[in-house]
Amino acid sequence: MGFPHPAPCGGTYFSLCLCLCLSLYFSPVFGNNMYTYPNECTLCMKIREDGHDIKIIQSRPC
Repeated sequence: MGFPHPAPCGGTYFSLCLCLCLSLYFSPVFGNNMYTYPNECTLCMKIREDGHDIKIIQSRPC
């Protein structure tokens, strides 16, 4: 599965964007698909589900 590295919520990311962190962690990020996600982990799960490469434009809601 790959080597873990820290996630912004204090959890851990693994390769393939698997994030083990609190779903209630709120730190909004705005993606280049023009959608605001509650946190980077939620964005990561969306990328994994849809297979699209969504980039963070800014680390705040829009």
